[in-house]
Amino acid sequence: ARRHRMGMSAAGLVIVAVAAGLTVSLVALSQARYQARTANQVLDFMLRVFSASDPTVTQGKDITARQLLDTGTKTIDQHLAEQPKVRARLKNMIGRVYTSIGALDQSEIMLDAALETRRSIFGPMHLDVAESLSSSAWLYSYQGRYEDALLLRREALEIREARLGKEDPLTARSLYGLATVETELGDFESAQNHLEEALVIQERFLGHEDSEVGWTLFQLGWLLHETSQGGARERLERASEILEKQYGEESPFLALSLYRLAMVLTKEAAYTEALALHQRALKINEASYGPDHPSVAGSLDNLGTYHWYANDPATSAKFWRRALEIREQSLGPDHPDVGVSLNNMALIYRLRGELVTASEYMARALKISRETYGENSENAALGLLNLAVVFRSMGREDEAEQLLQQALAIRKEVFGDESPEVGSVLLNLGSLEMDRCEYSRAAGHLERALERQGNSVERVSTMTTLADAYRYLGKFAEAEALFSLALETGEEIFDPMNQQLAYPLIGLGKICAVQGRREEASRYFARWSDIFESGNPENIDWYFPFARAGHLALIGDRRSAMVALQNSVDHGCPSLLLAREPDIESLRALPEFNDLKTKSSRAL
Repeated sequence: ARRHRMGMSAAGLVIVAVAAGLTVSLVALSQARYQARTANQVLDFMLRVFSASDPTVTQGKDITARQLLDTGTKTIDQHLAEQPKVRARLKNMIGRVYTSIGALDQSEIMLDAALETRRSIFGPMHLDVAESLSSSAWLYSYQGRYEDALLLRREALEIREARLGKEDPLTARSLYGLATVETELGDFESAQNHLEEALVIQERFLGHEDSEVGWTLFQLGWLLHETSQGGARERLERASEILEKQYGEESPFLALSLYRLAMVLTKEAAYTEALALHQRALKINEASYGPDHPSVAGSLDNLGTYHWYANDPATSAKFWRRALEIREQSLGPDHPDVGVSLNNMALIYRLRGELVTASEYMARALKISRETYGENSENAALGLLNLAVVFRSMGREDEAEQLLQQALAIRKEVFGDESPEVGSVLLNLGSLEMDRCEYSRAAGHLERALERQGNSVERVSTMTTLADAYRYLGKFAEAEALFSLALETGEEIFDPMNQQLAYPLIGLGKICAVQGRREEASRYFARWSDIFESGNPENIDWYFPFARAGHLALIGDRRSAMVALQNSVDHGCPSLLLAREPDIESLRALPEFNDLKTKSSRAL
């Protein structure tokens, strides 16, 4: 060694290299053997579980997937007592499946056990721990425990960034999961940043057609829809194409994307396309989950919403009532999805004139939103807005205004003063002032609302209401121009017999009537009457007969006006409107008008 120091040094390096290589090889061999043992143990366990469906055991009876899961849950600790790593892996898997089928209590038991075992074996910063954290976060989101889910999402992201770096697909998966919770909690800016960051990583490492790219596009599209940004439809359409390619045309994953795309199409007034997607999503979910699953309730809820926008509240009520039943039974009485269903049913009760019941449903929905999302969240603002509408209908105008001002403050904070969401609250404040016959104040709110609205459907409604305010203020030129613009906009997005077109036509007819333009007034009157009479007879309410009474009173046909007013009262015309509406002023001196007032006890 002394004579050949250079050679010995080289030999030493070779020996170290060989030893290191041997160590790596031995480690790799050990890992391979561990993986093989794990695979065999998992296989043995799964075979044991599926043997429960053997006809000699079941005596010819069918066994459900839920029963197989329950069998596995009972035997996992017994047969894998000496294999905690394998046991944790299986419990995490079974827990996620329980989540998917809506068995949330069983899911929580499995997922908690898996996470506890993995933390005790691997420590807090292991990738298996991150996997369990992500699984539990999905469960918490499903339960509406968004704050708890947010903490787990952040912890999982921290582990994956530390172990894998910021450019790994698993890190991108955590960014996506974190964004889903942030979206629910109304932190839209952070959610959008995380989704866009995840999408860049996924497309770079996984390609443009990977399922994870589809899911990120799906969530990003929905966020853009929720925040009234452009590009929602394009991203959801691309997401649906990817998910259908990856999972098949009968996959419940595809159904989820289809129904959200349908919601965007509904907002754009593409009603025929939206209905087809909603029906397809419902069919997929019923085939995948059975009739009583929360995902089926989601499809029913969305179909109800579609029919509501299509002016068919009777059909909406059928879908919404069934959705509420499923959600209360499967998710419990305080779940945020139950709050959505309560809100929907309150709309039905309000339309029927059952205002006390409507207010009770709205108040319960608001309580759920506040407890789930926080006092100053967008969901709470929406609940305040909805309850204010019911209070307004009950004639509790001061309370309604207080709720609207609270909603306005929240939305300014969340979205900014110039946002469409603020515009929708201003529209409601303007409508409230219209009820009070405070037309100047109403016009101020409505003008500000119109400046903030980009959606064509909402603009038609706002323009029509503002034009009515101008008409009552005697600004006939401004009113006629705005009614005409509302009609022109509506004709571009609605079919010719959609009831949304009737409202600007009513206004135009009344302006012509006041100004003595009888022939033009008659043409407008005939057109909107045709629209009204073409609707579903089951959905007739007080408004259109009341509008007819106002038109007839303005042209001096008081006898026919009283017949129309009687029809309106028979269908629930509000007593406050009978007392306040300027269009029927000429009828108030008639003896039979006082008789009608005594019959109408309903508020607005």
